[in-house]
Amino acid sequence: MKFKKPTKKTMTNTAATTAGVVVGVKASKAAEGLVPSNYETAGKAGVAVVGAALALGVEGSGPIEHSVRGVGIGMVIDQGIKALDKALSGKLPKDNKVLSAMFPGGTQPVSPTVRAKLAARLANPSYPYNGHLRMASPLESNTGLQAQ
Repeated sequence: MKFKKPTKKTMTNTAATTAGVVVGVKASKAAEGLVPSNYETAGKAGVAVVGAALALGVEGSGPIEHSVRGVGIGMVIDQGIKALDKALSGKLPKDNKVLSAMFPGGTQPVSPTVRAKLAARLANPSYPYNGHLRMASPLESNTGLQAQ
């Protein structure tokens, strides 16, 4: 693989695709919310098919075409992650180190306590944090030393 110096065109197209992916994920969630609950599976499949059509069916190489493709990619990614999560829910062994690294805690949702701690760390950069998903001990936060 060779890396070359990025041009203005490639940077613009990459930014357009990235923005499109973000919009696509949001559009996927919005479209999914419009589907009645008794058609949930069909609605998700429909959103994924529309996303795939957008991603594969748009011709051209300008920023608009890249952003439309990105919207389709975002829709497919969002629905794919949800389908994978539903398919694997409760089926991942919690003691497998590889799977635990990929899916922390199996596929169980993160506890509200952990979410609150992470939110506090993100909101306040001076929050005692040692680079791991646990609270820093008083020794670490006061001295900068790491407890062993």
